[in-house]
Amino acid sequence: MNRDEGFTLIEVLIAVVLVGLVVGSVIISSVNLSNVNARTQLQSLEVSAARAVALHFAATLPTPGQVLSGPVSRIIALNDLSEEQRNLMSRFGYTLSSTSNQLTLTIARLDVHPDPNTLNLVMQQR
Repeated sequence: MNRDEGFTLIEVLIAVVLVGLVVGSVIISSVNLSNVNARTQLQSLEVSAARAVALHFAATLPTPGQVLSGPVSRIIALNDLSEEQRNLMSRFGYTLSSTSNQLTLTIARLDVHPDPNTLNLVMQQR
């Protein structure tokens, strides 16, 4: 049997399939990293919102049984943020409640129900 130089059709198909698998796994990894990055940015903004709400109410904590809530945009100056951060921060709401021995601060998106990334901070009062 006389074999010409070059690759057979089977060899080319195997190479194409292997390249497709590698490219597919790279794309999936890239999408997963993008999702992790977006979630990390969201959590960072939630922590910033919680800090701003805590500082705003530090001098006037709610009395036991009292619940304070509203949009975070009433407390934070959104002008200092980037357009993307401003867009996300304007969707956050806060709830600050108090019992006789603890203070609970919740930051959640108002446009997602239930928000899977809700930030809950529970602090013991003295």
